Amino acid sequence: MNRSLFTSFYLFFFLIINLSYGQIVINEFAPSNVSGYANANGDRNDWIEIYNIGGSSINLQGYGLSVDSVKPYTFTFPSYSLSGNSYVMVFPTGQNDTLLVNHWETAIKADQSTTWKYFAGTSQPDTNWRNLSFNDGSWSSGPAGFGYGDSDDRTTISTNSRSVMMRKTFTISDSTKILKAVFNIDYDDGFVAYLNGYEIARANIGVKGNRPLYNDLSIESHEAVVYQSFSPDSFYIDPVYLKSILKQGTNVLAVEVHNESNSSNDLTAAPFLTFGIKGSSTVFSSSSLPSWFRNPGQGFLSASFKLSKYGATIYLTNPSGNNIDNPSYTEMQADNSRGRISNGANNWCLIKTPTPAASNSSSTCYNGYASNPVFSKTPGFYSSTQSIVITKSTPGGVIRYTTNGNEPTTSSTQYSSPLSVSSSKTIRAKVFASGYLPSQTVTNTYIINENTHLPVITITTDSLNLWDYNTGIYVMGPNASTTSPYFGANFWQNWEKQGSIEYFDKFKNRVFTFPAAIKIYGNYS
Repeated sequence: MNRSLFTSFYLFFFLIINLSYGQIVINEFAPSNVSGYANANGDRNDWIEIYNIGGSSINLQGYGLSVDSVKPYTFTFPSYSLSGNSYVMVFPTGQNDTLLVNHWETAIKADQSTTWKYFAGTSQPDTNWRNLSFNDGSWSSGPAGFGYGDSDDRTTISTNSRSVMMRKTFTISDSTKILKAVFNIDYDDGFVAYLNGYEIARANIGVKGNRPLYNDLSIESHEAVVYQSFSPDSFYIDPVYLKSILKQGTNVLAVEVHNESNSSNDLTAAPFLTFGIKGSSTVFSSSSLPSWFRNPGQGFLSASFKLSKYGATIYLTNPSGNNIDNPSYTEMQADNSRGRISNGANNWCLIKTPTPAASNSSSTCYNGYASNPVFSKTPGFYSSTQSIVITKSTPGGVIRYTTNGNEPTTSSTQYSSPLSVSSSKTIRAKVFASGYLPSQTVTNTYIINENTHLPVITITTDSLNLWDYNTGIYVMGPNASTTSPYFGANFWQNWEKQGSIEYFDKFKNRVFTFPAAIKIYGNYS
C-alpha cells in the first residue's frame, strides 16, 4: 500500500472513530442549581447538558450516564434523535424517567360543560363508591365545583354536608398513548382522589391507604384559591403506578372533599385530571388545558443518580460500552456551571451564569474560584473585645466584608486592617480576584460577653430579605388583600431568600455552618 493511500485510509478511519465516539459530548453541567434553570415540573434540580457537535442526527438509545465508572449505565437514554448542533438536558434527580410527552390534554374538568355524579356527605354512602364497578345511577348530577359558602361553586350542596363525594367516568381508546398524569384540585379543606378505586392524591386528611368516612374531618383549614386568582394544587402521579391502574376503555375518577369542622361555613371541590400524551394525535375530544395549567411540555429526562457539589466525575458511555466523555470537577458554588467554551471544544471553564440548552460561546471563561478568606479567630463565645485578622492566598485578590448580614459584593468595604469586635457581631467576607469567580462567603459570628447554657443558632441574611416592603417575606407588601388572611401578601409568596446558618452547641463550640434558603412555611389558623 502506498503512503498516500495509507494516509487517506487512516484519515477516513479516524473520522469514523471520531464521529462514532466523539460526536456526542457532555457540554455543560451544574451540580448546585439553586435558583437557576427549572425542569418541566418547575423544580430546580442539578442538570447535565448533552450536545451533538456534528451536523447529522444521532439516536441516543443505549447511551449511558453515570458518576460511577463501575456502573456506566446508571441512566440509559431512550430512543431519542438528537439533531446536529443540538442539546438535550438530563436532570440527576435520583429517579430515572425517560418518558417524553408530545403534548398534554385535560380529560376531566371542573367546569360548566362537564357533568359529574355527586353525593352530599350527610350520611355514609356505599363503601364501593370509589370503584369503577359502582352503579352511581341514584346519585345527583351537576357540574363541578361542588360546595357552598365561597360563591365559587357551580353546584351548590346543602350547608349541612360535612363532605362531598363525586365521580366522573371517561373513556380511553388506547391507553398506550398515556404516559403521564397530573391531578389538580381546588379544595376546602381536605381531600382524597382515586383512579379506578386506587388512591392517586391526598392532602390534609387521614393517612394514605385509609378511606375516610363521610363525617371524618380534615386535619386543618385549607382555603380554596382559584377564586383568589391563584392556581389549584398540583399532584404528579408516578408513571409506573399510573400504568398499573389505568384501563383500556372506561375509567373513573372519584374524589371526596371534607371540611375541617362541623361549623365550617364553606366547602369547595373542583378537581381536574390532565394526561401527558405520546404522539401528536388527540386522545380526548374535549382536551383544552385550563388557563392556569402550567404546561410541562415534552417533559424531561431524569437520572437516578445525583451530582455532588463537592466534586465528581461524570461518565458518558456509548452503546458499545466505550467511555466517550468523562469531565471531572471539584467543589462548586450554587448557580455556577462548568462547560466547554466554545461548544464541544476541549477547553473546560467555570461559568458564572450557566447557559443550559444554549451556546456557551459568549460566556466568560474563569480559571476557578478565588481561595476562601481565612479568619485569625474561630467564631464563637468570647469574654472580651477581639481583634480579627482576615487573610487571603489568591494572588491579586481583594477581601471585602460586611457586618450587617449582607452578602459581600465588589462594592462592600475592602478589608485593610484588623477588625475590632467589642460586641456580638457577624462578619461575612469574600475574596475577589481577576480571572477567578469570587470565593465562597465565609460567615463567622463572634458572641461577646454573653453567657448561656443552651445551644445557639444564628441565622444571617440581608435585612431586606425579611422586612423590605417589596422583597421582605415577613411583611404585607404591595399586593396584599385588605382582609384576613391577606392573600397576595409577601408572606404568601413562594419565595426563598439566601442566608447562612451557624450552630453552636451547649459547650459553645460551633458544630457546623452552611449556606441556607429561608422561606415562610405552612398555612394559617
